[in-house]
Amino acid sequence: DLDQWEVLTGGLKYRYGAAHAPVNAELGVSTLEKTYVTNRAGTGFLDYDTTTFDYVLFYNYSPKTSALLDFTRGAIRFDSVGSRGADGLDYRIRAGLRWIATAKTSGDIRVGMMRRTFSDINAEDVTGFSWQATVNWNPLSRSLVELRTARSIEQTYRADSRGIDVRLYGVALTHTLTSRLKSRLDVSRTDSLFIGNPTERNDRSYAASLRGDLQLSRILSLFARATYEHRYSTDDRTKFGRAGGQVGFRIAY
Repeated sequence: DLDQWEVLTGGLKYRYGAAHAPVNAELGVSTLEKTYVTNRAGTGFLDYDTTTFDYVLFYNYSPKTSALLDFTRGAIRFDSVGSRGADGLDYRIRAGLRWIATAKTSGDIRVGMMRRTFSDINAEDVTGFSWQATVNWNPLSRSLVELRTARSIEQTYRADSRGIDVRLYGVALTHTLTSRLKSRLDVSRTDSLFIGNPTERNDRSYAASLRGDLQLSRILSLFARATYEHRYSTDDRTKFGRAGGQVGFRIAY
């Protein structure tokens, strides 16, 4: 059978400081618990939970532009020693800039350092640059271009690795055709290095999607989406390509 799992998440954020004050701060906490429900003999040791605290300090140049400094600490705990010492801590400290509706652009750019430790005393920590950036550009009144990139350490879903070093690059174009019809083209590339894998497995995935939304009424819209994904890998057994589609309704009040 296919692997199936359940994910439970929750979080709180609190921002303090007056809206017009030169300095604001944001404090957040979040949790995630992932539990596999099929193939337990081969997946049970991959169950894990995380608790993440983050703190962001904003210096507001203007009501629409802020410099920022953020610090994040995440604790990762796998339920079994069979996870190859994947327990550990995830630290990130980044500086950046956030701006909204300035001329034709808005964005959030953060660059800094990260460190991922592991409970396996023989495993090397992963350290290096960390980044997260999204920039939106309106070249035309009806068009929006979104550029995004990020680097993160994700939790492993395989017994032969301790984590996954993921780098994402993507671009999306949203175009309003009429007052009721909108389209979106999204293209992305993801590089995934499996940390601690004996063969140093490295994947590269490409994905594309095309979506259209038709507003039928104030609260009801019809959407259709076509998708394609292809993954290349140094492990020939994990290469694949797939195409899919969706049609549905969306209700928004």
